[in-house]
Amino acid sequence: MTPKTVFDVCVLPGDGVGVEVIAATVPLIEQALQASRCRCQYREHPASAQHYRASGQALPAAALEAARQTDAVFFGAVGWPEIRYPDGAEIALDRFDPLQPPEQDGAS
Repeated sequence: MTPKTVFDVCVLPGDGVGVEVIAATVPLIEQALQASRCRCQYREHPASAQHYRASGQALPAAALEAARQTDAVFFGAVGWPEIRYPDGAEIALDRFDPLQPPEQDGAS
């Protein structure tokens, strides 16, 4: 079986700094991938407080489905001080797992 080399990434930039972080990070990922046989196909979808203000949906059904169907989700910062909406993107995706160091046996 040939290993997978093309990965679909659902990009949910979010609001404010999330948009800026995503914009700065995707080129870094691409540069790092140049040394490998892998590449990513990015598909951006709305998921933000600003989108909620405009549409009444913080995470549209199409964006949620796209996130469920991809190999990875690149999720920026979401939220805006004067916009309040129900939380739940992490729960809806059932995939929320920020990068953290692995647990080691006997570590304290």
